[in-house]
This record gives sequence, C-alpha cells and structure tokens, in this order.
Amino acid sequence: MSEHGLAMSPTYSALLQEAFIKPIRSVAVIDDEYPTIQGLLRDQKYLEKNKKRLSDVIDFCRNSERNWTVDVDDGQEISEDHKIKYSSYLNSDLLILDYHLGENDGGQRSYKALNVISELAKKPHFNMVIVHTGGYQGDGTVRDVILDVISFLQKKPVVKSVGKFDAEIEELIDQASIDNVNLRGELLDTANLEDFLRLINDHDCSSKECLESAFFNPFIKMFPNEKQKINPSVLKKWFCKQKSEQYKDFFGNDELDGFSWYFSNDDDINWIKTNNIFITVIGKETVEPAKLPEHLCAALLNWCPHPHQLMLAKLRHEIDENGFKFANEILNKKHLQSYWLEDLIGNPDEGTLDYKIWSVLSKHWEELASQTKYNIMEYSNRLIKYLNSDPENKKSYFISKWILPKDIETIKQVNCFNCSKPIDGYHLNTGHILKVTHVENISYWICMTPACDLEPSQKSFNTQSNMPVTLVRLYDLKSSLADHFKGEKPSSEELECKALGLATRNNFVFVKFENSERIEVLSFISNLLSESNPNADSFLAANHGVFDEKKELSIFRPGLDAGIPVFVELKAQVVAQLRYEYALHLLQLTGRAKSRVGLDFIQFTPAVSNIENSIFPTKGSIKSTINQTLITKSDFDGGAANEPLSDAK
Repeated sequence: MSEHGLAMSPTYSALLQEAFIKPIRSVAVIDDEYPTIQGLLRDQKYLEKNKKRLSDVIDFCRNSERNWTVDVDDGQEISEDHKIKYSSYLNSDLLILDYHLGENDGGQRSYKALNVISELAKKPHFNMVIVHTGGYQGDGTVRDVILDVISFLQKKPVVKSVGKFDAEIEELIDQASIDNVNLRGELLDTANLEDFLRLINDHDCSSKECLESAFFNPFIKMFPNEKQKINPSVLKKWFCKQKSEQYKDFFGNDELDGFSWYFSNDDDINWIKTNNIFITVIGKETVEPAKLPEHLCAALLNWCPHPHQLMLAKLRHEIDENGFKFANEILNKKHLQSYWLEDLIGNPDEGTLDYKIWSVLSKHWEELASQTKYNIMEYSNRLIKYLNSDPENKKSYFISKWILPKDIETIKQVNCFNCSKPIDGYHLNTGHILKVTHVENISYWICMTPACDLEPSQKSFNTQSNMPVTLVRLYDLKSSLADHFKGEKPSSEELECKALGLATRNNFVFVKFENSERIEVLSFISNLLSESNPNADSFLAANHGVFDEKKELSIFRPGLDAGIPVFVELKAQVVAQLRYEYALHLLQLTGRAKSRVGLDFIQFTPAVSNIENSIFPTKGSIKSTINQTLITKSDFDGGAANEPLSDAK
C-alpha cells in the first residue's frame, strides 16, 4: 500500500507493518538444503526444488518495495551444545530458519535450530524469526515444531511434591496394574505435551486455579481411587509432578522475560515471543516464500502489540533511518556544542565527570526528540485515530487487552512516575530524599535548600566544608493518619486507600527507594487531618554535600550534651529523588511555613455548651454564630452598631 493510501485508510495491520515490517533491512536464511556460495564453490549438488525455493526467497527480499539484503547459510557451523562458532545471522533483522539442519535429523528434535533461537532470545537486539520447516519426516505439519520451540524457551515448571501421599498413590497404581499392566502409561497419556504446556501457560502449578482446570478430568476419571479415597487435589498435584518429570528433557535452561505464545487449532496462525524475539512457524509445503511476510504480519496482528509498542518501534526505526542526518543538524549548532564540550573537558573533578557527561547526553536526547517529533507524531496520530474510529469493531477487545482497571496499584504507579525520578547528580540537591540513621533509629528527610545554594564550593561558609542545608521530615502513613483511624490498626491497603483519596491535597510524595520495586507513600505533614506545617530543620552536610558511590554522606544536627550545644553526626543516604517541579512545590510550602509573619488576630473559642454547634452548626445557627464572632463595620467607619461585616456587598 502506498504511503498516501495508508494515510487515507489506515488499518491496524497496515500500521503494524509500518512499525515492524518496513524497518527490516537485512534477512539471514539458514537452511541446509539451500545453495550457498561456499557450497557452489565446492561443486555441491542441490535439488532443483530447493534452488527454486531459494530463488523465490531472494526475489521477494529484493523486491523494490523491500530492498532487503540477503545472506544464506547452511547452518553446518552450528553445534548442538550451545557453542556457536560464528553468529553473523544474530545481527539480522529477520531470520528465516529451517528447523531440521542435519542430513538425518528429520525425525528428531533439532537442537541446532533451538540453540539459534535461544541465542537470539538472549540478544538485546530485537529479532523476528520465521521457522520455515517441512515438519518431522517431511510430513509438512508444524505443530510438533511449535511445541519444541515453546518448551525449549522455558524452564521446567516447579511442582511441589505430595510427600507422604506419594507412596499411597503408587501402591494404588501397583494394585490396579495386576488387572491392567498398561495402567501407568494410560494414566500419563490422558494429557500430552500440548495439554501440559497450555496448563503451565495459564496457571502456576501450585495455585488453586490450576487444580480446578479441566486438564485433570480424564486422569481423575481413570484413576483407581475407590478404596482409599485420596483427596483429588493430592492426585492432581501428583499427576502434575509426573508430567513435569516426563517432559523434563523438552524444557530449556533459561527463564526469559516477556515469554508468551499462541497457536490456533489448525496451526494456521502461531507465535512465540519474549522481550527480544518474535517467532512464527510456517510450513514449507503450505506457504510459498513470497507469502512469508504476509504470514509474519498475520502472526504479529494476532499477537496484537500495545499501541505504545508500535510508537516505540516507529521511533526506533526513525532514529535508525535518519539518525545521522539528525546528528548532523544537532552538531551544526556549533556554539552550543562548543560550550557543552568545554564543560566536559574543563578539568572537572573525577566525582563530577559522570554527572557532566549525563547532563550533556540528556541535552542531546532532548534535541534528538525534537528532530524526530514530526514523523512520530504523524504516525501516532494515525494510530490513535484508527483506535478511536474502531472501523473493525475491535475497540472493546483492544481495551480489554491493554487497559487495566484503575486500582490502587495503578494510581500509585502513575503518581510515582509523575512525582519522582531516578537519582541523578553527585551532590545533595533540591528534592533528594535521605534515609537518615542514628544508632538504631531511621527517619526520612527531603532536601529543601534551593539548588543554587547547593553547588559544591560555589559559596564559602564559616562552617568550612560543612554546607548548611534545610531538610523537611517525611512521615509514614501510619503516623500521619493516626488521628483519622483513632486507635484502630488499619492494614497497609487501608492506609494507602485513604492516602490516595487525599492525594490531590499535595501533601504526599510517591517514590521508589533505589534498588526497590515497592512504592512508598510518605507525607511531609505530621498530621494530615490538622493544618500542621512541614517540619523543617537545619543541618550541616559534610564535604559540601558531595556523596560517595553508594550515595552516602555524613550530616550534622545541633544537639545537647550535658547541657552544652554540640553537633551530632548522622549517617545519611540518598534513596530517592523528586522531579524538579514537585520539589519546587514543596520548597514553596516550606518557605511559606518558615517565613510566616505573626499578626494580632485572635481566635474565637466557643463555650463548652455550644461546642458541638460551633463545630457542626445547623443551618439555622450559622448566622447567629457569624453575628457573634465577626468584626462589625462600626469598628472601621462608625456605621450602625452590630451590623455584621458579612452583610457588606
């Protein structure tokens, strides 16, 4: 489809091709039956049908719509013991891989091909693989090949033993085998490898949901359990354990992130994926080479990647396609580049170099984002308009697949991303959150000194290398919400629910401490139900606030020792950081709290008898309360006595 036609009538398939198929530049073909340059130079003979098949592969790759480069290899340098002599094919965008690469292994599992796929799955470069196979013994079926790939890309499932019941189950089988010597085999045959793979794909083998699966029904129905009546759950666990042992040699050694798979009943559409690889298995006898991209796209469409994955794939392609041009346009801003380079090579301290390099790289990322903006925005607009128009009546499916319910975890994750970011810098800065340790006491504080006052050696202090800093205390939800629950012992979920309900009051920070995936919700107000101010205190940060590679530093706080003022040394570690705009918001609150001016206003305190009415006044009592408490006009201009100011226009 032309670019104009695609823009006028986009479908998800066309948008998907633009993100995943169009970026392909290089194709590697590994097939022991295809002619190779080395084979031709050695006068090796090839069947005419294989010459024709390879010629068709080269023709569709070099078609003017694609212009893909092609490399052909016979796979003979690939061993079966995970030791691959060379790996040029690992750098291709699309690999077309024959499954049985040995002369006599047509009826066996191909560890050569499986090792190639496993190696690709471990590479950070995203690869797409078409396993183009004649099937086992040349029968043309692909289901066994699909099962081989699925099982080899995962570890053997862990299944708990049934312990003392194991002997009882074995005894029952032995007794029943007197009348039926094939009973054990028949019991295990009630489920095959495909059934077992589907079970472990859908469930954890130890979960309650797993034991409720229909997978076990034929086994339970056949098992001789009339006399001892062993609990069916125990029997199901035993069966799961037996199937795991039966197929242990089918599984691989690696646990790969993002592993998932699908194949239809007729095997027409199938795919297996991890975070770094997408595989589909296609029969040589049923799909001619020119149709391979079409079948690959059908598999990608069935996978139905997240729209943001399409955007990121398009962005990756855009940088790959035009990156050098973009880089030149950025480098042509000679004055900026000159200043940034001088800042890097101007003899910085060793501790500041990483920070300065990242600062310059961040500026280049910003420039690169600006350069790619138009094309990515144009593609993303077409994608989102397609999803909103829903021309193929799939919107409800898309939403159910991609949109999660707005539960507590979702709200926490969004707030955490908006509020905080990974720690950067080499010295204490506005928004850094410190874990402060004194003896066995641990508390959390956030740095609220303006950034301009935190530059090491920029200012001189009479405290020498000890820099004055203002820190604001952070409180956990249990203490900051204590008044709300009034002596109850709320669960962490109840505390988080209450905090999220108050999140828009801007009294919380949502952060992940470094090296932790848990989101911490902390308050800089000690009592969230009162009008208390942030608790700010003055400290001294040693070594101008510069921290070590573990992000640790010493801070000092004023204290007393036998009535004599002293500074107490505390150990601090930077564990999180707020985004700058959130840090500025808190800095503003802290500044207002520390600089408030006292005025001579007085507060009305109601009599004890009227206390309930004063806190929760009824509709009829509000005006009389105002008349008693507000300042009157006569206090200002000699107006009528007791005329309330609240009645003024």
